[in-house]
Amino acid sequence: MGTGTVNTGYLLSTGYSSAPRPVGGVVTPTNKLDIVAPFAALAGLIVAVSAVVVVKKRRD
Repeated sequence: MGTGTVNTGYLLSTGYSSAPRPVGGVVTPTNKLDIVAPFAALAGLIVAVSAVVVVKKRRD
């Protein structure tokens, strides 16, 4: 589909390319801990609040 060259009299080349060139900018590696840390903190907060609620309900 547009990635190879076809030499027939019936098909027209659309100029389609499946791998576009980058426009600009700089590619840098991603620190995975920086991405996961907010979600881990939110999960920890939910666990802590749930534990407090369970402890308070058991005391009553």
